[in-house]
Amino acid sequence: MNKKNFPIFISLLIMSVFITFIFYQGYSNINSNKKLVLSDNYYHAEIGEKLTPEEIKKLNNVENVVLAGGVLPENTSALINESRIAISYEDQDAINMHEFSYLLDGEFPKNTNEILLSKDVCEKNDLKIGGNVEISFGKRIINGEEINPIDSVIKNETFKTEFTKSLKLVGIYENQYNKNSKIAYGLMMPDVNMSLVPVLKFKDFVHAYKNSQSIESNIDEVLGRTESVRFNQSLVHYYSADRDFTTKIASKIVTIFIILVTIILFVFFIRNLFKVWAIKKIKELSVYKSIGSTDFQIYKMLSKEAVFISIIPILIGHIIGFIGIFFLFKYIRGVDAPSIFIKVEFNSVLSVVILAISFIVVLLSIISPARQVSKINIIDGIKGNIDYKESKKRRSENIWAELSKNNRANLKSQRYISSIGIIIISFFIVALSINSYFNDYYFYDDGYNILVQYYSRKNQIPTVFEKIINGVQNDKSYISKKKYISVKYDFDLSDEAISNNVDKNLKRYLKSKEKESLDGYVIALDDDAFKKLGGEKGEILLFNNVQTDMYEPNYKAKMVSYIDEPDELSIKLYNGEEKKIHIDGIISDRKDFETYFRPYVILIYTDFDEYFKLFGEKSEPRYEGSSFVLRLHTNDLNSKKLESFISETINENLSKGESYDYEIGMEIQEKQEKSSQLFKLIVLVISAIIIILNITNAYSSINLSLMSREREIGCLYSCGMDKKMIHTLLRKEFIVEEIKSFVIAVVTTFAFMFILSALSDEFNFKILLKEYGYLEFLISSVLVYVINIFIYNITLRKILQKPIIEIIKEE
Repeated sequence: MNKKNFPIFISLLIMSVFITFIFYQGYSNINSNKKLVLSDNYYHAEIGEKLTPEEIKKLNNVENVVLAGGVLPENTSALINESRIAISYEDQDAINMHEFSYLLDGEFPKNTNEILLSKDVCEKNDLKIGGNVEISFGKRIINGEEINPIDSVIKNETFKTEFTKSLKLVGIYENQYNKNSKIAYGLMMPDVNMSLVPVLKFKDFVHAYKNSQSIESNIDEVLGRTESVRFNQSLVHYYSADRDFTTKIASKIVTIFIILVTIILFVFFIRNLFKVWAIKKIKELSVYKSIGSTDFQIYKMLSKEAVFISIIPILIGHIIGFIGIFFLFKYIRGVDAPSIFIKVEFNSVLSVVILAISFIVVLLSIISPARQVSKINIIDGIKGNIDYKESKKRRSENIWAELSKNNRANLKSQRYISSIGIIIISFFIVALSINSYFNDYYFYDDGYNILVQYYSRKNQIPTVFEKIINGVQNDKSYISKKKYISVKYDFDLSDEAISNNVDKNLKRYLKSKEKESLDGYVIALDDDAFKKLGGEKGEILLFNNVQTDMYEPNYKAKMVSYIDEPDELSIKLYNGEEKKIHIDGIISDRKDFETYFRPYVILIYTDFDEYFKLFGEKSEPRYEGSSFVLRLHTNDLNSKKLESFISETINENLSKGESYDYEIGMEIQEKQEKSSQLFKLIVLVISAIIIILNITNAYSSINLSLMSREREIGCLYSCGMDKKMIHTLLRKEFIVEEIKSFVIAVVTTFAFMFILSALSDEFNFKILLKEYGYLEFLISSVLVYVINIFIYNITLRKILQKPIIEIIKEE
């Protein structure tokens, strides 16, 4: 590689790494999310009632339907040695709908003698694909009652075998059930004559959704009776099927905008590098012109050579960028979740697009320099004399002022080159600040480090909680359960709230969320906790505080009195039932029972007996009610020991239809911190790339500027001006421009934050000002400007060390 081309090589290498990294990251995120959504929602719609296989086949004649299959909503209990399995059933057409899935190895069943099992049961029983598995089918029994196949394993339950069958294991799957349930997943094909719930897959989901009435009419004609079609709401949301064209096209416009901005950004950075490179070839090109080469031939020659010297750095950068994003996603997969979808896959089309964008940047960057150089005068070119300043010379009584005016274009160029780099870095610092703010906003340290969630249909506190409290050395604990409610906004706010503009902010908040009522929760506490909070048995307490600034995190926010003389609140339950709640007292301190809550949320506290009276004594349907929650704080945080104790204790006491989950330590916070550190690392790498590009661009720009002023410098030197004075005056002029560029960067940053906050409902300008990383911005700015000044000094010193004649000749 020619040493003279090194700045171009480095800049193009970094550009290629950057574009590859960003584009593959975006593609992989979109692809991972797509696979996750479509794996969990493999069919587009279902029909409520079971149909025979013959009726399901008729549905293939319905307009827009590409596949009509059937699934069995009920699971079957099965047993392999001591491993409980919940078997699901899907016919061949339903299986064919799985465009993406959690399949780890093998394939889906193709007949009734094949089975797919989850990874955990295969590992536990040393099962291999292709082998035969003896499986017992039957019922799980406890106290003479049948247990639902997907319910957690209960101590002393028995398995009543109805028949045994040898099946061929053809596939291994990720487990679909809670690991604490100790239930494995299995999938088989149903018997040929079994009635199934029909599931449909359309050619175009959005078109089908928008024409649902027509499809329902067509189904009624095919079946000869009326059936209702239920579209998959997760897919409605994913495809934005219920949104207008403008909203859906917005994301595509943003993508195109990002590509254009990327191209413009790198053209700006790389253009000056090619300009210096082209100018250094003036003598050689002038010789070609002297023997008959046209301007266009010179232009083509420069463009071809520019593309040729760009091939190696762009390809190397693409490889480095792909390897970098590959290992980044591998790390994310280890931090966030064991999801098989979080990975980077090579995409030849995307790589071609990335390489095409990189070469488009090169071609756009060389246009202006090649055009300028191709029009050079042959004599001036051979002499090495070229004046690429197009502005007319202006006079002034002060010679230095005259020189500054006539070099204003060069000075402005240096100013904007420096400011652009700092502005881009600053924008990433804004993104980092927003990420840090959200982590702070949504995380709440409630002072507890063990959380146990227990799902039960019984209206009583799980007795196992008492055993856990007694078995774990702790200094505080409490039990709670909450239910979401909607609270009618028909009450008056307190004078304190109004004086702090809560009324105006609340109206603005409800309007932005398109709501007329407030979110709320009724929270039940155990008797000791409720008494400590200030309540007596049978009372209902209102936490009558509200934060004045909705954008402040809970623990930092200023709190004021919320409702004026609260006596009764009108609420609506999730099922639409409306009722009024009488308030017996108010509290302003939640003591040891604080949890995160969103702004303007109404929090109502009571004891468990009153809670069950409010919402009925009838047991809640499976998993529709929230879990019972036990929180503890312990100083003896031995995770493995605690996990073993909690799981064994609960498993000993687990009843039919109950399940549980738990977290020990600061697992969620640790994941958030790791994700935050990862985001910081990405921003740091991108900032480093921008700084390096800024330095290489500054190097080219400074060389270009001083090359254009060599004759001017030589004339000043020949007129008797001291080298030191020339150096001092030029350096001072450059520093002034750098200061101006810093001011531009600061003003642009504040303008960007102001516009961003005006467009967002999640934060305001005050928050961005408070969270902005001023130290990071200052360090980046100082680094860039110090390096720029250093480059300027070195380049200027080299010019001043030349003999006067050489400087004046610009050779």
